[in-house]
Amino acid sequence: MEDEKWPQFNLKPHCFGTDMLQEFLFNLAEKNRNFVENSNPLSGLFKRNDVAFLILDLSEKHGLNTEGKFLAIELFDRFMSVHLKEIHDAIEKNSQKDWTSTIKKIQNQMILRSFSCIQIANKLCSNQKSIKLTTIQDYLSKMNYKYSLESILSSELRVLKFLDYKLNTTTPYTVIEILLEILGHNVENAEPKALYIIAVQILECFYMARDDIYNRLYESFTGRTKEKYDRESFLSVESDYLYLGSSIIAASSKILSQKEIEYYETILEAISNISQMEKDDIEDFAVIICHFAILDDPI
Repeated sequence: MEDEKWPQFNLKPHCFGTDMLQEFLFNLAEKNRNFVENSNPLSGLFKRNDVAFLILDLSEKHGLNTEGKFLAIELFDRFMSVHLKEIHDAIEKNSQKDWTSTIKKIQNQMILRSFSCIQIANKLCSNQKSIKLTTIQDYLSKMNYKYSLESILSSELRVLKFLDYKLNTTTPYTVIEILLEILGHNVENAEPKALYIIAVQILECFYMARDDIYNRLYESFTGRTKEKYDRESFLSVESDYLYLGSSIIAASSKILSQKEIEYYETILEAISNISQMEKDDIEDFAVIICHFAILDDPI
């Protein structure tokens, strides 16, 4: 990760004041609450380990920045959740349609849809390097998918339509950025830049081990095994990005602090106060995340 790509936290005298940070936090909490309360039952099913790995890999190969690659995962999950629900509702109304063949068609289009979400994320995150349609066409061709330039463009428009052109979505990455800015403002020697570097790596690990992490968290909360996982009752936890972001920052501080328990305790207490999440709940999640996080070079 090159230095110029890192966010500049608490850059005096240009950093945000206390009132502005409080407004950011209020808006973040409100968006998070609305997202949790209105989550599609299918949300999260399309950013599981293998799908997340695919999108992260394609994003990396096509030059997306850090914010863009995480946004692409979230856009793809949102699109597929809405798309699949609409198809399911249509098939229920028309008994003559074959669900199995429809699912197969959707599966065959997933690579194309992934690229569409990557294109959109790339444009939204102001990346200077645009992805040409011909580049996508050539890459798909190497994977034995034959699409015309018109089909690739139509796919992008289809994704935009299904998302109702509402693209300003909160992601775990944006939550982490906002929390770190506030943390750096509130806590002396919080080291938000060092925490950010680790948090981004942990977030990648999280997406690629998402199912296992939430299974473990479910067991921790309920005492039940993953075989009895009740996803519907746990959906509000899976959809809570403020909880996830707070826990990833706590996990980052645990890795950064090594044996300096005082630093970890300070960050844990501060992030609990900022997010208004129970400290014990954040710590439980952070410990599980640390267990699955494999960092080649944390800092």
